[in-house]
Amino acid sequence: MGRTGGTTAVAIYLLVVVTLGFIAVSMIRDRADIDLSFRNQTEQEVGALVFDKRTVESQPQKASH
Repeated sequence: MGRTGGTTAVAIYLLVVVTLGFIAVSMIRDRADIDLSFRNQTEQEVGALVFDKRTVESQPQKASH
């Protein structure tokens, strides 16, 4: 344990890492109810983070070929 700084340092490290992981997971939007078919591509392209407030209607239209 001498190399790692002791039990307290390891416990603090684990607490920080778990807290950062919880924050990262909390920022991901729940996308469980999204239809994954190709007809629903516009809804799938809306951001995955909770900070992205765009709606499906505000997405730029892609040029059709």
